[in-house]
Amino acid sequence: MIGQLFAWFTDPANWTGPNGIPTRLAQHLVMSGLAMVIAIVIAVPLGMWLGHSGRKPGLVLNLGSIGRAVPTFAVLVILASWDPVGVGDLAAILALALFAIPPILVSAYDGIRAADPDVVDAARGMGFTGRQILRQVEVPLSVTYLASGIRTSTVQVVATASLAALVGGGGLGRYVVDGFATQDAVLVIAGALLTAGLAVVTDLVLGRAQVLATLPALRVRKSSQALGIGFGLVAVFALMVAPSALASMRGSSSGASVDGPIVIAAYSFGESKVMAQLYAQALQAQGIDTQVRELSSREVVEPALEAGDVGLVPEYLGTVTEFLNKKVNGTSAAAVASGDVEATSQELSKLAGPLGITVFTPSPAADQNAFAVTLAFAKEHGFKTVSDLSVYSHQNPLLLGGPPECPTRPFCQPGLVSVYGMKLSSFVPLDAGGPLTKQSLAQGKTDVGLVFSSDGGLGVQGLVVLDDDKHLQTADNLVPLISSSIATPQVRKILNAVSAALTTDLLVSLNKQVDIDRKDPAVVARAFLVAHGLI
Repeated sequence: MIGQLFAWFTDPANWTGPNGIPTRLAQHLVMSGLAMVIAIVIAVPLGMWLGHSGRKPGLVLNLGSIGRAVPTFAVLVILASWDPVGVGDLAAILALALFAIPPILVSAYDGIRAADPDVVDAARGMGFTGRQILRQVEVPLSVTYLASGIRTSTVQVVATASLAALVGGGGLGRYVVDGFATQDAVLVIAGALLTAGLAVVTDLVLGRAQVLATLPALRVRKSSQALGIGFGLVAVFALMVAPSALASMRGSSSGASVDGPIVIAAYSFGESKVMAQLYAQALQAQGIDTQVRELSSREVVEPALEAGDVGLVPEYLGTVTEFLNKKVNGTSAAAVASGDVEATSQELSKLAGPLGITVFTPSPAADQNAFAVTLAFAKEHGFKTVSDLSVYSHQNPLLLGGPPECPTRPFCQPGLVSVYGMKLSSFVPLDAGGPLTKQSLAQGKTDVGLVFSSDGGLGVQGLVVLDDDKHLQTADNLVPLISSSIATPQVRKILNAVSAALTTDLLVSLNKQVDIDRKDPAVVARAFLVAHGLI
């Protein structure tokens, strides 16, 4: 791993271009800097005024405590979901600013209140006005406290700014999120080290500035906080990648044992969660123990399925066929998936069999990858097909939003460029047809986004799917992939019955109940199984 990290850091490709270290470092610093400017402009005058007036010390302390208690990630998600802000850097900047205000406010207040009362009384006796006392006596004496609060907040903001990548923002956190999506441990650790290193350097620089701004008699300060934050980040990100790392180290587990529970993997979106529950509850009704586990991406799930750490996963026929095709035959292998469900299923079985994976009968229900725009945008320009959008893009390059792996997936960005000849100005990494992608489109942050054709919430959010008139996408019928060691006749019969009962229209209905009506996937799945006599 150390050798791989060294190779990554010394690769010139990682130091140039829009994804290079200098660019992402600049994005990280700009976000952190703007957040700190906002926080300082709000917190310093307010804290000094409250301290000078002696009003409501309890209020200041309570505000500081509440501000520290509110999770920054929760604020970030709320802001990203709010149309005036939306996904991207602005949500991160505002969330970080709110995160930075409490310690600065408390330090400004404490600094003013700590001014020597005798000195203040002497100034008042000399005829100083309240403003003169504040400006010429209390503020100079509060510099030590204020510098400490700003230093603490800045280091915390720099470390926390990595969260911006979770809502489509830039910065060093992009390495961590993109690496986790593609299960690239080197990329995850490199991003963690860069963020931790920046936090340490920031603390050292501000520590020196604090010393210069502090009276000599008061120049005592612990300097271990950045190291703690830095190593904390490394630990957190290591825990993020640990499950997949352990999966590659272990042999077969309960996921591949009929005697133990069958571990069913679900991707982190509503449809996959419903499908996993359908499989799980149908099997449980026949006395087969199951356990549903939510995982992040195909790059995580497929190796776990091979290793036996996962026993079963609801997959998409064409997409997973090409995923395995590239894995087995190389990234330049010719496509073997097509719009023919039976032919694609046969190709998938050929690829999956040697890996210890069995393919059951695909369902009539299909969920194609699709490209969506806002209904207003489509009506304005008369878009009905992806080709229509491509023609428009030749004069107006488009901003594409989608999952972090989109730039390397043949049915995503490369397909739009090679099959449709679409002109793209840039790509914004968001999620796989999830709330970030749909919000980004609805908010006008992106022009076109990768979604799922069976998504029950597209119309509700004013989005429309364009017709894939050049057939970029392959047949993506839902299909159970299962570890061959547990693919018994009984399991096959149960899962094939579930697949046969589903149609695309029913799938859209199930998705709407979960994604729009906010029902529990387990409850929705049970109602479907009962209604169709499967349990």
